Amino acid sequence: AFDVDAAADALLDTLRWRREYRPDVVMAATDVFEPFHALRNMYVSGVDVGGRPVIVCTPAFNPWPGTTRLAYLVHVLERTIAAMRPPVERITYIIDFNLYQKNGRSPDGAQVALGTLKLLQAHYPERLHAMLVLDMPWMFNAVYAVLKPFIDAGTKAKLHWASVSDMPLAARALIAPEHVERRLGGTAPNLRDECAVDAALAVAQRVVDRDGGALALELVADPVAFARAHGGNGD
Repeated sequence: AFDVDAAADALLDTLRWRREYRPDVVMAATDVFEPFHALRNMYVSGVDVGGRPVIVCTPAFNPWPGTTRLAYLVHVLERTIAAMRPPVERITYIIDFNLYQKNGRSPDGAQVALGTLKLLQAHYPERLHAMLVLDMPWMFNAVYAVLKPFIDAGTKAKLHWASVSDMPLAARALIAPEHVERRLGGTAPNLRDECAVDAALAVAQRVVDRDGGALALELVADPVAFARAHGGNGD
């Protein structure tokens, strides 16, 4: 049965989060997140069979601190949602682990995994249509086993596991091949260029080594003050 009290509590919690975290400010901070975008760890790639946007996540190495990587997730989600047109209300995700550990493990990996789950379940619960997870490493199976009791049944039903090798068959009911990149088993052009990503990664690493990614950390620490200091609307 639908729990009205739990739904009301969840709504109030999300309203408080939106007032304090200010996802509208995070969404508008395109200059801050340009270096993140260049790493191509997360981007929109076509639509699924229902016209819903498809977000591709590639958990390759990312030197930015975990709090700022979670802020980038909010940035991508908010911009994707803002671009939707009725009747589209949900998002399909492809999580591709094939480049995991290519350049080493990202910092704060556990924090980001837990934060992502909490963020999607607590504040974007009805935005998830389906999530297709490709070639998940054994260590993430262990993490998933720990997290599984905290994932609600509705979310579990939306998770699908596959390999790039059987991607065309696994994704047929979700995404047409012309909306899936060739590197993921479809026929669409690849949107992730490894040479460009390697160059962007070198730049990102220099920035993080220099000041820890201070601009992004400033945004996460106080979005309102950040907006006022950088010409945005913090009201």
